[in-house]
Amino acid sequence: MRYLTPIINKPQYWQPLETELMSVFSEIIYKPLAQILRADLGKSWLEMQNAKSAILRRQHIADALRNGWIQYTDDDYIEGKFNAVLTKELKAIGARWDKRRKSFYLPRSKITIAMSQAIGEAKSKFQRAHKDVNKYLDELSKIVKTSDLEMSFENIKEFAEIKKTKTLKMKLKFVIGLCPK
Repeated sequence: MRYLTPIINKPQYWQPLETELMSVFSEIIYKPLAQILRADLGKSWLEMQNAKSAILRRQHIADALRNGWIQYTDDDYIEGKFNAVLTKELKAIGARWDKRRKSFYLPRSKITIAMSQAIGEAKSKFQRAHKDVNKYLDELSKIVKTSDLEMSFENIKEFAEIKKTKTLKMKLKFVIGLCPK
């Protein structure tokens, strides 16, 4: 019987490549997607909680629906992340807490006008964000299909040599330059 020597997997073999690829993925995929979602979906939960205008208007439920932190489902439940103010306002308009589903039950007849408008706005925002993300990913897949960038390394020395000459970085920046902003 013949025994093979184990393959030693040291971080110095794969970490430089992983770091380079993650920076490329960050530039090409993650940052543009974050910008699309930030533009389409609006302000964050923390900004919404700190907004003094929402406190003065007593519109926490509508703002939370509009920003997607709570959702009104087709079976008359409000699901999502709740805080004390949202819970108090939901109970004030007649919502019941369902322990099993961990959400509030609110019949359609008790939905306020502001809430129904916020539900409509949230649906349109999420549909627009979904469409924009799909459009960007389609454009990215076309670029990847048409590019002839190949990354094959026979050994670590070759990778180190390419890294020293910056050839790989120049090729990857060329690909990044092709991506739509």
